[in-house]
Amino acid sequence: MITIANTGSISRAADEMQIAQPTLSKYIHKLEKNIGIELFDRSTIPIRLTTAGEFYVTAGKKMIDDDRQLQKQLQEVKYNQNLEIKIGISPSRAPYLMPSLLSQYQATGNSGKVIIQEATVAELKERLITGDLDLIISLADEGTASFEFVDLFDETILLAVPRVLDNHSTPEEKILTLPHISIGRGQYMWNVMETVLHALGGKEPAIECQSI
Repeated sequence: MITIANTGSISRAADEMQIAQPTLSKYIHKLEKNIGIELFDRSTIPIRLTTAGEFYVTAGKKMIDDDRQLQKQLQEVKYNQNLEIKIGISPSRAPYLMPSLLSQYQATGNSGKVIIQEATVAELKERLITGDLDLIISLADEGTASFEFVDLFDETILLAVPRVLDNHSTPEEKILTLPHISIGRGQYMWNVMETVLHALGGKEPAIECQSI
């Protein structure tokens, strides 16, 4: 119907559709007989759609568009079901960030598989470069300049001290030179602490740990 309307000729439409002209003519006559109304005005050259034919073609185009949209949505569902996302995050952030992020991901209706890998920031960046990870959740430092990244939130760095030092009479320089516990080497926070301590003439951490 749509091809006939576009070409204005049953024979040309048959050529485009690569079917015999009598076959197409027979189909149109049978269709008009079934619905009880003519769809084409054959008294004109080129032939034209009747009012009923225009309604029929409009509805047909909508059905084609709806079918294409349905096929697209089904393909997206199929893709999401087979989707596998590998996310890297440091052990110190995973416990309080991932539950909320995973809940938000599931709320979108995605059913893809999510794989969480924990490692130091340096290791995560290396895995991202080699393609072993699809994305990482990390601090945006000078080492992430070559990556595309999206800001998720701002993070405040706090220094925890014993209550005996929790007053304004103890200089910050004194606090930072005392033995302390720090995140392990190779992680971004280690670099931050090392920079601060070095500037203040402080000591290296007495204890290093993977996660605080």
